[in-house]
Amino acid sequence: MLQIKVRNELFIRSLGTNLILKTDIMKIITGDWNGSLFHEDKFGGLQWKETNYRNSIIDLMEELDLVDIYCKLHPNTKAFMYESKNLKFKSRIDYFLVSNTIAINAKRAEIQASIAPDHKEIFLVF
Repeated sequence: MLQIKVRNELFIRSLGTNLILKTDIMKIITGDWNGSLFHEDKFGGLQWKETNYRNSIIDLMEELDLVDIYCKLHPNTKAFMYESKNLKFKSRIDYFLVSNTIAINAKRAEIQASIAPDHKEIFLVF
């Protein structure tokens, strides 16, 4: 079991290194980034402001020529994936960051209800 875990960790490190070093590879990076990229991505709670963490995501997007595909496909839509009713706060913190070279092939990006009480699901279809 330890050998499998070590191999998996080596694979993930190697994959991450290759994604960063080989910018000619088409990329789709997704996840719960726990941060809003722009003030439109947040409603309620403390006032939105730029952070070093947020800026590092923007820098990564620029360096790897990535686009927030949901925002690209829905430029005039306010949508939130996370909500805290107690804090009266909503934000968009889950992203599909996609290489511009393949963004034109994206057919749909959707937000749907999920079984998690505070998060919604995001889907991407090519």
